[in-house]
Amino acid sequence: MIECSDVVLIACASKFHPLHVRAAVESGKHVFVEKPPAIDPAGIKMLAEACV
Repeated sequence: MIECSDVVLIACASKFHPLHVRAAVESGKHVFVEKPPAIDPAGIKMLAEACV
């Protein structure tokens, strides 16, 4: 589904946000993610790496 869109809105359980953000960013899409974007240090690290 990500390939068919320009923007991805992530509104699911917070523990999945980093995984979905990484997939969307790797697909070259604009991303909106609800708060909190991550709930643990590993998720925060994954988000930081995806956004570089």
